[in-house]
Amino acid sequence: MAEPKVRFKRDDGGIFPAWEQGRFGDLIEVYDEKVTSDCTLPVLTSSKTDGIQYQSDHFGREQLHDITGYNVIPRGYCTYRNRSDGTDFTFNINNLCDRGIVSKFYPVFHTTARCNLYFLMTLMNNEPKTVRKIAMTAKGTGQKVLSFLDLQKIEINIPSFEEQQKIADFLSSVDEVISTSEQEVANLETQKKAVMKKIFSQEVRFKRADGSDFPYWEEKDLIELFPNIRNGFVGTVTDFFTEKEKGIRYLEGTNIHDGIISDNVELYVTKAFHKKHINNELKADDIIMVQSGHVGDCAVVGEKYAGANCHALIIMSNAGNCHSDFYVAYFHSPAGMKEIAIKATGNTVKHILASVMQRFRVPYPCLEEQRLIADFLSDFDEAITAAKKELDLWKELKKGLLQQMFV
Repeated sequence: MAEPKVRFKRDDGGIFPAWEQGRFGDLIEVYDEKVTSDCTLPVLTSSKTDGIQYQSDHFGREQLHDITGYNVIPRGYCTYRNRSDGTDFTFNINNLCDRGIVSKFYPVFHTTARCNLYFLMTLMNNEPKTVRKIAMTAKGTGQKVLSFLDLQKIEINIPSFEEQQKIADFLSSVDEVISTSEQEVANLETQKKAVMKKIFSQEVRFKRADGSDFPYWEEKDLIELFPNIRNGFVGTVTDFFTEKEKGIRYLEGTNIHDGIISDNVELYVTKAFHKKHINNELKADDIIMVQSGHVGDCAVVGEKYAGANCHALIIMSNAGNCHSDFYVAYFHSPAGMKEIAIKATGNTVKHILASVMQRFRVPYPCLEEQRLIADFLSDFDEAITAAKKELDLWKELKKGLLQQMFV
C-alpha cells in the first residue's frame, strides 16, 4: 500500500505501522436520537463553508418548520446533509453548542474507539480519493443522495489510532491559526465599516494641518463631479466572435470585488465588433461600477487598466474637481450602499443605470478633506489586504499539507 509523503513518529521516535485498508462502517456509528414537536433545543444547519451554524444565523431569520423527527446532535458529533445538487458532501462537527437538532436529512454519527473524529472529518472533506469515492457512492440522477448505510460501505486507507491523533492535533493547530486570521480580517472589516459610518455621517471630521476646520460639506449631483457618466457595452460578447482579430483588454462586473479590480480578461474580437461596440475606453481615475447583480461595487481605474474596455459596468469620468477614491469609499459606506439599494431596480437580480447615477446626490467636502479621508481609509484597506494575504498563505499551507499527509 502507498505511503503518505509526510509521516509522523511516536513520541519516542519510533515508526507507526503502515496504513491499512478499512471501511467507514468499521469507524463510525450512527447516533439516533429524535425529538418531538415541543423540543426547545436550538435548530442547527451544516453549511458547506461555515461549518455548523444556528439556522437563524445561517438564513438571517428564524425558519418555521415542523421539527418532529429531527435528529439530536450533541457537541463533538458529526453530521452532513445527505442530499446534494452536485456531487460534493460536507461533513461538520458540532462545536457550537452542547445539544442541538438538525433536519432528518442530516444523519448524525460519531467514531468508534479506533478512530479520531477530527482526523476522519478532515479525510472525508479533503482527501481527493476519498472525496471521489463519496461522490461516486451517492445515488440519483438529479439530486444525489448519500445514505448513511452507503457511506459505511466505502473503503478507505487509515493509519493507526495514535498516528491519527498526531495528524489531528497538528492540523487542528493550523486550523486555529486560520481561524484567528479569519477573525482578524473580519475585525478589520468591521472596524472600517464603523469608521466609514462615522466619517460619512460627519460625526467625525478631519482638520487641516494647522488644526483649523475644513468648510462644511455640501451636496451635489454626481454628474457635476463626473460629467461623463455612461453605460459600458451591455450586449452578449460571445455573439460577435467570428475570428480572432486583436486582443482587447476587457473588464466586467466579476472583475470588481470590494472596491478592487481583481484582474482583466483578454478577449479577441472582430473589427466589426471593435468599431461598433468597443467605444468606451477607460481612463486613469475613472470610476467603474457594477450595474447588474452586486450593484454599487466599484473601483478606481488605475494606469494598468487605462485604455481597457468594459462590459455591463457604469463608467464615470472625473472632471478633476473631486477625488475618485473618496467617492469609491462613499459608495461602499453604509450611507452610499443604502442610497444605491433604494435606487436599484429588479426583483431577483438588481440593476442600476447610468441615467440613475447621473441624478445621484452625493456629499461634497472640499478636495483637501476628500484626500485626507481617502488616504486614511486606504491605510485600512492595506491592513485588510495584508491580513487576507496572510490568511491565504495559511490556507495554501494547509492544502499542501493535506496533499502530503494522506494516501
